[in-house]
Amino acid sequence: MDVTVQSSYDDVIETGVKVYPASLHDFSVKNTDDEALSTAFGGLTGGETLLKEMNLATSYSADSNGEFTVLLPDTSVLAANTIYEMEISASGYNSETLTLDSNTISHNVVLTEASTAITLTGNIRTVGTQNLLQNPPVVELSYGDGTSDILSVLVASSTQASFSHEVDLNLKSLKLLSIRQSESDTLELNISNIIQTQSLYFSLSNNKTIDTTSGSSGGGSISFLSLFSFVILLLSVRRIKMLRKPVE
Repeated sequence: MDVTVQSSYDDVIETGVKVYPASLHDFSVKNTDDEALSTAFGGLTGGETLLKEMNLATSYSADSNGEFTVLLPDTSVLAANTIYEMEISASGYNSETLTLDSNTISHNVVLTEASTAITLTGNIRTVGTQNLLQNPPVVELSYGDGTSDILSVLVASSTQASFSHEVDLNLKSLKLLSIRQSESDTLELNISNIIQTQSLYFSLSNNKTIDTTSGSSGGGSISFLSLFSFVILLLSVRRIKMLRKPVE
């Protein structure tokens, strides 16, 4: 509305002033644990021409109780299809954007912690005669709280497999990654220091002991110790015969 200011003093010039109806908006910012966020910050957009004309601030900081107030001209005075928006943010939290009008002036904002999700991808291959198609590997991810997940593994061939798993480090702390396969030695990797997305590569060694003995068609295999004992026995018999040989 237009208001004319008059004065009874001769040296004061009569002037016209524009007056806008206003609404006082109250903001309270907390986290999901109902704790006040004193580091909350509010950034105002929309109706920039009017805000600049009235020299209104567009940024606000919360007090120790996570609260701040904003005095805004009534939205009815804005140009058609123009709105105010307030982006509420705080370090370590996902921001929220509010649409402001004069019908709602009390705003209770709850910010959620920013996701720190990482993705662990792994590529598994064999270095022996293991068959991953017949005996798929089992990948287990253990967390600091004592819980664990069995990860989904994609077996591409008898010698190659892979996995991909997302973990939110706000909810879980990493501890150990283990890979078990019936024909292979178990692999265990300490991953407690991983804080970002990682690609891991694993080689599975064959756990089967190679039999180096040879066997005959009828008598089975002869161990090295048995063969060694047999040689000693033959030498002993030969020496006895030599000692008993008559002197000519």
